[in-house]
This record gives sequence, structure tokens and C-alpha cells, in this order.
Amino acid sequence: MKRRELLKSTSLWVSGLLLTPSAVVLKSCNPLKKEDKWKSNFFSNDNGNLIFDLIDTLIPNTEIPGAIEAKVHEFVESYVRDVYVKDKREWFVKELSNFNNKIKEYSSKSFFNLNLTQKINTLNEIQKKESNNDASFYMNLKKLVIRGYFNSEIGVTQALNYRPIPGTFKSCIPLDEAGGKLWS
Repeated sequence: MKRRELLKSTSLWVSGLLLTPSAVVLKSCNPLKKEDKWKSNFFSNDNGNLIFDLIDTLIPNTEIPGAIEAKVHEFVESYVRDVYVKDKREWFVKELSNFNNKIKEYSSKSFFNLNLTQKINTLNEIQKKESNNDASFYMNLKKLVIRGYFNSEIGVTQALNYRPIPGTFKSCIPLDEAGGKLWS
């Protein structure tokens, strides 16, 4: 065997050893399947997937990152688990489990089988019917999502006007003069 061939085969062998771990790492960075997008530590798999999809529908990604990127689903989970009293926590989990059936009443399909327009229309119909009901699961969830999003770094710095060091205060100015966004 010539020295050149030996160096070539050795370099291929070494590069193969170096690339194998990185290929495993890259493979693990593939996007998760739809049913495995989020593994909740508190909700069942079905309820976790439903919460994830509901939150993604309520505040989706646009030119501004949405609620999923702001990790609002984790906020809702921790809020329900750690802040709600036992009765309210049990009520929330029970209503969440029944919420897909409520969606079927409005659309005759599971929430997972609806396209985005159908999801939005169905949730709007539910909101119209339940907007005055303080005990509505959907309205409680929506309040949690809004609270979680606008208390997150993404919500404060990207969805709202944000100045870490504010300038002079100008009251009663038109929204377009303020950059088209509310102040955080």
C-alpha cells in the first residue's frame, strides 16, 4: 500500500468517526411530529396537544413571534398546576377534556381535523356565546393566554412598543404617532 492511499483511507475513516456523532445530533433536532410537539408534565397527551393547538390558534406566528415561541403553553400549564386551588384546577382539567366535544357541537369535527379558518370561526362562535359567562372555560383559557403572552419577553419587547429607557412622556397621542403599537 502506498503512503498516499494509506493517508486517504485513514482520513476518510477519521472523518467518518467525527461525523457520526454530529449526524445523531442533527437527527435529534428534526421537528417533532404533530402528536409529539409538547410533552406536558401536568396535562394528559390529548389535553396537552389540545392546549398547544388552541394557544397556537389564538396567537399564531406572524411577523411577530406567537404564543408558542413565547412558551405560553408552559405558562398555562404551570399556572393551572401551581396557582389554581385544587377545585379550580380539577374544573380546568375536566373542562379541557370536554372542550373538544364542545368544538364538535359547533363544527362536527375534532379541533385537530379543522383547518385554520375553521378553527378561528369555531372559536369565535364559542366566544360569542360565552363572552358574558365568567365560568366559561374558553374565556378563562383566553385570559391566561393573553396574560402569559403579554408578560413574556416576546410579548413585551416585540408585540408592544418597548423602550427600556423611556424618553419624555407624551399623553393622548394618536396610535400611529406611537409607532402603531401600545406601550408595554
